[in-house]
Amino acid sequence: MVALQKNRHLIIAYTIIRKDDYVTSDELATITNSSTRTIKSDILYIGDVFKENGGEIISKKSDGYTYQVTNPEKFESFRKKVYLLDYYYINQPDLASHHKRMYIIRRVLSAKNSVKIDDIADELYISRSAMKREMAEATEYLQSYRIKLVSVTGHGVHCEGDEKYFRLCALGAFGITYHDYQKEEQVSSFSQLFDSNYEEFQAERRIMLMILRKDHYYIRDNRTQSLARYFVLMKNRMNEGIFVTVSEKEKQVIKGLPSYKVAVDILENIESFFDVKPNEDEIAFTAIYLFCYRDFSGDEITPENTGIFYENILDTNSDLVNAMRVRWGIEIDRTAFDAFLPISAQCVIRNHFGFTGFNEMIFSTSTDVIKQSPLSIAVGQSVINRICKRLSSTGNTDDVFLASYIVYGQLKRMSFPYKPMKIAVVSVLNRQVAKSISQFIQNQFSEYIESIDGYELYELRSFSHEELDYVIMDGPEFIYNYDFPRFIGNRLSIGSQVDELWKSVFVHGCQIQGTVDALSKMMKVYDAFDVPDRNNCFKMLAYKYGKDEKNSDMIHSWFMQNEERFRQNNYSSILFLTMARKLTKRDVFDIYRLKNALPDGEILKIKYVVCCSIDFVDNPVLLLGVNDVMESITSDLGKIDDLIDCEPEQRNALLTEFITERLKNSV
Repeated sequence: MVALQKNRHLIIAYTIIRKDDYVTSDELATITNSSTRTIKSDILYIGDVFKENGGEIISKKSDGYTYQVTNPEKFESFRKKVYLLDYYYINQPDLASHHKRMYIIRRVLSAKNSVKIDDIADELYISRSAMKREMAEATEYLQSYRIKLVSVTGHGVHCEGDEKYFRLCALGAFGITYHDYQKEEQVSSFSQLFDSNYEEFQAERRIMLMILRKDHYYIRDNRTQSLARYFVLMKNRMNEGIFVTVSEKEKQVIKGLPSYKVAVDILENIESFFDVKPNEDEIAFTAIYLFCYRDFSGDEITPENTGIFYENILDTNSDLVNAMRVRWGIEIDRTAFDAFLPISAQCVIRNHFGFTGFNEMIFSTSTDVIKQSPLSIAVGQSVINRICKRLSSTGNTDDVFLASYIVYGQLKRMSFPYKPMKIAVVSVLNRQVAKSISQFIQNQFSEYIESIDGYELYELRSFSHEELDYVIMDGPEFIYNYDFPRFIGNRLSIGSQVDELWKSVFVHGCQIQGTVDALSKMMKVYDAFDVPDRNNCFKMLAYKYGKDEKNSDMIHSWFMQNEERFRQNNYSSILFLTMARKLTKRDVFDIYRLKNALPDGEILKIKYVVCCSIDFVDNPVLLLGVNDVMESITSDLGKIDDLIDCEPEQRNALLTEFITERLKNSV
């Protein structure tokens, strides 16, 4: 049976299904960052996948590709799978490699006895050398759950670890969590861990959701799916006589929190489905699971809800907020402070119970809003790193995304200084109409206006540029002969032109020139930068910018520490690297176009590196400038090429254009 094997195949299939009309090879090549020749080759293979799933790809010269359905029921199932895979795996570089790694993890995790690596290689039809690479990543995944892979000469490998981490690892290796209960059939021993009657599973799940609603206890939807599967796993492990153990100290901590009552309530109501009754440790661990994954809101961080963790959560949150001010110059308002509280709470609580550092096999793209905001992700990384340093723990990728989302919102609330504008409004009808329009504009944009009034056209001759910034008129453009900037509007649809007025007129009151001048002055561009791999790239840049060897080592360590997150959070061909200003020789905002793209999996290839090291404290407009430029070039790679290829004296104008364009789209 043929199946989608690569991320590129998935993107092509998803795009064709979603598109109402034909999609060309050029469009698909741009979306997948590949050549049209590759697309044409892939289409032949993907066409076979469609045929096996009740569909057919239609090709039309000059128009491109579309599809038709031959078996509606079969194709609908395929469509849902493609959509689901796109949601969870779109930033996984190679689906085939992912499935191999998942197979290995499930195989060794659920094996009753030792299993030989050569046997797994044979089952996957891969070479011993290829197996070593996949095995290394699988081992890293297991180790993140404190599970050790023990090798016994002549027998193979087997897993050793605490039962509670075994269960958490098995849940993580289950894969996509969704409302349908789909067990893994390839690895029968793993399938047995989650073996359950479908009706019983759904009944348990409904009872669990009912109690969560009744108790107003919130956990994220994907965690409710995981929790429902946990009860199946828990039941099967207890049937084998295998129970979790929780220390008396931890039991005392959890018993004083709301999650314990919820756990007891759920387990008592689904107990009829259990062959073996959960003991005190099993109840306590279920409560710990609920507590670690509780979806707090800011106002729910109370002593009653968080117990002994309350003061630590508040202190941790204050620490990270202060760090954002000191490191990034971002003054956090009360709204953002409260928004960060759930992240601080989750980090403090999970760290206490050992629920940190777990590798994820799937990464949701539900935070698409920040995927083209590299600065938000960089600040989000630093926030989580700050918490981890304080707690001496390891953060999770989800925490970075959540922090980045809050940072993104905070950056959107910041603004450049604004100089209110002096506006003249002219109407071809009469001065009274002009005054009426000016009153409407005043009502809509009062905060951006110093003065506004209606005039006859000839009256503009008496104004100087110090007295007038902009002219808004409803007449034909050919009658306007003055050198004041002007906006030609339609008096009858002025209400629909509010956004256009902002983009065309009032955006020019934003004081960005000082920021543009500063960025343009510090920016250096480098073409055909030659590096063999990411690690060497990190090392070369660290030693180029570091004040001395010690500071260079610190920069390099920072890059390497965030290597995994760089890979997971990168959605474009640009790698954005930030460095603390105290470690570097000078202000840095440099762009590199690589001679040879660095491979970042099957699809993504790093073609550009942007390095940033600026003291943003007391200069928030520089932060906004960097943010706008990064969002602009990330969304359109042609702009980064323009910056590299232009003459230095043209760079200022380009940066002005990029920032202005972002400002226009912000309102």
